[in-house]
Amino acid sequence: MFCLLGNLSSAQETKVLEPGLKLTLFAEDPDIVTPVGLAVGANDEVYVLESHTHARPTDYQGPKTDRVKVFFDKDKDGVADGFRIFAEGFNAGMNLAFSKDGVLYLICAWSLYALPDRDKDGICDGPELILTLDTKGNNPHGCWLGITFDDDNFMYLSRGNTSGEYWKVEGKDGSRVEGYGDGGNVIRAKADGTELQEWATGFWNS
Repeated sequence: MFCLLGNLSSAQETKVLEPGLKLTLFAEDPDIVTPVGLAVGANDEVYVLESHTHARPTDYQGPKTDRVKVFFDKDKDGVADGFRIFAEGFNAGMNLAFSKDGVLYLICAWSLYALPDRDKDGICDGPELILTLDTKGNNPHGCWLGITFDDDNFMYLSRGNTSGEYWKVEGKDGSRVEGYGDGGNVIRAKADGTELQEWATGFWNS
């Protein structure tokens, strides 16, 4: 277990309660600020979603959009040696996950992107919009929140209550999941945005 922290005192106050686990500081401010999502690549590089758009104050001095940073530890000492910007230009970013074929996905409150790196230069070749959550609900905590993949490369997308507003997600093959006035749910789909189905429901903000 490792931490990405904006304040060292937070690490000093944290206790590890599970035997066999160790908490160490991997990266900190100013290299990383407001981390909200994390995924580890096949080469052990750490991909971090850095939020700059959530409840942004009018006098905020940081970047104008959310971005994904990649931290690397070349000497394998457990501390990041540096980072690079993998992708940027996003709004209301929520979380990251790798598909089983090694493509990084970024879920935002109202959109889902694939972030391929086909030329293997360590930088995203350009975001690909996979799915959109169509709703008038404007609270990011009540829209899409999380993403994960299973061993068959199906993805699972968690959704909040959309403030009671009608919502719809339409797949690239015409499959559709929609609702009105319900709580949160989990949508299952193929990684290419097809074969959508409601996998679980009955949550509030999952």
